Amino acid sequence: MLASVDPTAATVAMMSAGRGTAILAGVIALLGIAIGAATLNRTSRADDPGNLLRWTFAAPVLGAFAVVLGAVVVATADGGVGTGNGLAGGVVAIVLGLTAGVLGGLALRRTRARRTG
Repeated sequence: MLASVDPTAATVAMMSAGRGTAILAGVIALLGIAIGAATLNRTSRADDPGNLLRWTFAAPVLGAFAVVLGAVVVATADGGVGTGNGLAGGVVAIVLGLTAGVLGGLALRRTRARRTG
């Protein structure tokens, strides 16, 4: 006899909308962290911090976008962690997005301090 499969439960191989959105939010947050860390590192040794200013704004913007996407996933998840709705990924995206925002904010603060002298 064949084993019955619950059609509502997501399997490991399935990609639900919540999982996809959580993965997208996580990738955006990781990109924001990478940009924030790079600009924070470069602001300490850059001769002309004016060129870094546009990149410095990118990290908090990407972080905020990831936090919003992660919050949408968390708010719309039907089940708990492990149900395939992306709840855990949404929480991770929120944490990573906040980290990107903090790194970008620190880099922005350091860039502005160096520009004013």
